[in-house]
Amino acid sequence: MTISHSSLPTRRPRRTSDAITLPSREWRSPAVDAAKINHELNQLWAELGRAPVSSEPLTAGGVPGPEVSTSVSTPDEPDVPPRAIITRAATLNLVAVANSAEEADRIHRGIIGLPDFQPSRVIVLVARGQDSNTDADDLFIRVALLEQPPEKHRPTIRFECIAVEANRTMADDLASVASPLLISELGDFLWWPGDGVSRSPVFRNLAEVMDRVIVDTASLTKVPRGMAALHALSTSRTRCPLVSDFAWTRLTPWRQLVAQFFDPPVIRSCLDTIEEVEIVYPSPDQQGVSGFSAALLLTAWLANALNWEADSPFARTRTGYRVILNGGLPDGASRPISVRLRPLSNVVFGRAIGAITLTSRGAHPGTFTVERTTPTDLMTTSSIPGEPHVGRMVHVIPATDSDLLAEEMHFFEPNPIYERALALATRLLPENDTVA
Repeated sequence: MTISHSSLPTRRPRRTSDAITLPSREWRSPAVDAAKINHELNQLWAELGRAPVSSEPLTAGGVPGPEVSTSVSTPDEPDVPPRAIITRAATLNLVAVANSAEEADRIHRGIIGLPDFQPSRVIVLVARGQDSNTDADDLFIRVALLEQPPEKHRPTIRFECIAVEANRTMADDLASVASPLLISELGDFLWWPGDGVSRSPVFRNLAEVMDRVIVDTASLTKVPRGMAALHALSTSRTRCPLVSDFAWTRLTPWRQLVAQFFDPPVIRSCLDTIEEVEIVYPSPDQQGVSGFSAALLLTAWLANALNWEADSPFARTRTGYRVILNGGLPDGASRPISVRLRPLSNVVFGRAIGAITLTSRGAHPGTFTVERTTPTDLMTTSSIPGEPHVGRMVHVIPATDSDLLAEEMHFFEPNPIYERALALATRLLPENDTVA
């Protein structure tokens, strides 16, 4: 048996410090006045410009990539200190929606922890429960400037955050709040971290005016209904925003490791004799969060990559779900592939999956497994008759919301591999909306 230790390459260095809040304003109002909000933000920028700060290096031309450095002129009054050079992000608008205090906290942690790519303006819309301190007839509005501490050879980046909180009685009106607050001529991204994509009028109305919609299907309590709604949104003829899914992005190391099994030419022939696939996913917790959508997407990715066809959806079994896919052979014949999805409660799985095993038989037998053994490690094993049993421990730190959000905000183009996986996953959805 051969065992090796390695790490999957990271695409960008991770930042360990969170953004801090600079000057802020907050007030209550029966409506959102975009002019007042922009005025207050301008005042905050002016106050920040008058504050003494250390000089910061700029890139050539004073424009460091997607971020813009703005120099505010020195006032004529002799008793006012010179204004500093302010480096403001000029990237995109990010609208985030929370339907509970827990989701609001999740959004806050995700925003302040963004590693290396900040939006120009964040608009956080919060629908509070009846236990909120927000009056039924009032909106609670808060505007603030956030600062991401600088890394070596980079300036400090600052961006705007607008938070609007409303009680449930006013929640359906939150979608109309965002549009007048968006900075023109920038891309508009919606981050919806929670449930309700299939039934929320706020989600539907916001998605119609956004360029990209970022969701986390692991948070869906009605996975079949929610994934079907996302597929319909991504293929709509009237308005077709790009759809991204944290559950798909969490699968990146899993897809890489599965593909690496078959890099050696001597093993590649095992792809034509795969007969069974089993995927273990975390079963729903008390909030309904599970890895079922990730298991569906991983199945769909594998089927698309190997040209397996589906004639029927997943069926419920005593131990999970099962579907028979049809795979081709080099001689043109067809063979059945049994795919099983099995739920298992295990805290180390997180929101992704727990294991995948591919079993080949016939002329080219073999067993290939990737499983999460600890919160930070994946174990890959392959067993082929006549070959050494190989195992490899791979260090993979689970991505945080900040990592995932930053990853999605870097891309303004479609992801055809994900789109094909979502389309097939929708066809494979079980008829029952309740996920085991």
